[in-house]
Amino acid sequence: MIRWVSALNYAITFHQAPDPTARERLISLLDGREKLSASQWVAEIGNVALLEEAAEFVFSFFMSMYNIDMARSRPADPFDDLELRKAMWSDWELDFAEAFKDQHGIDLFGSKAFLKCKTMGELVHTLAQELARVR
Repeated sequence: MIRWVSALNYAITFHQAPDPTARERLISLLDGREKLSASQWVAEIGNVALLEEAAEFVFSFFMSMYNIDMARSRPADPFDDLELRKAMWSDWELDFAEAFKDQHGIDLFGSKAFLKCKTMGELVHTLAQELARVR
């Protein structure tokens, strides 16, 4: 039984591990861009209340957890192009939602909108909507 659990744990961990090549592609893509402040980044989406706070959370999360500077991303960047599932642990959304709940007391999995985000802008906009809903 222990061997089976150990093998399963290894298989899950191996499958979810970041792909170093995808990580390098992501860093290369972002390194060639100007770093924006949260307010500059949000200006590319539009003027919605709490967007800057949401963007700051996104930037802080990715930098502290994965050492990835998402302030170089753009709102229109699709997650597929950034290869987030390959460049980081494939279940990064769990860590992200947990960190958001710890900081803001909001369970992102209660709202299915979080899981439907396809771009960085959609993610920040969804977080801002969740913040607005409780304030």
